[in-house]
Amino acid sequence: MLTRATIDGLTFLPSAVSFATSANEGKGVVRFGKVGPWWVATGASASAREQGRTTDERLSFANWRFPASLPPSTFAAARPLPVPPTPG
Repeated sequence: MLTRATIDGLTFLPSAVSFATSANEGKGVVRFGKVGPWWVATGASASAREQGRTTDERLSFANWRFPASLPPSTFAAARPLPVPPTPG
């Protein structure tokens, strides 16, 4: 379940998304930021409880590179959807 989304005030993109699960008291956060021209995940952390113990994990993402096989449309700005005609 999404518990919180923090929006960057300059880009209006998410800078952090927090989540929780009903199973194992799980919770965590994924952080985002600008890397070169792209807005990407920069890190994540999570914790869960199992068999009376809590386990914590932390990940950092660095050296982002996208596969050359991705089509150019992957990085193109989205086009707005057409506006339906107004009845009348």
